[in-house]
Parts: sequence; structure tokens; C-alpha cells
Amino acid sequence: MVGGFYHFAFWKKLIEQEIGFITRIKKGASYQVERVLTNTYDVKNQII
Repeated sequence: MVGGFYHFAFWKKLIEQEIGFITRIKKGASYQVERVLTNTYDVKNQII
């Protein structure tokens, strides 16, 4: 997938340049929360 989550060269380039980005997580994905920024009824903002 060129425009999706499976275009690893694109993501690797961003990570190597220490560029942060916001994206949706794939349904059923496993992750670990590093830091909670906001946790309200309608806003969940975390660094994972």
C-alpha cells in the first residue's frame, strides 16, 4: 500500500528524521502508553 500504513520506507524516513505525526491506530493493534497528555470524556491524547 503506497498511501497506507504498510509503506514502511515512508514511515522509516519520518522516524529517522525524528518527525512526529498523528495517525489512527489499526483496529485490534497492541500498544503501550508512554505518557497521557489529556484524558477527558471526549478527548484521549496519549504518546504511545
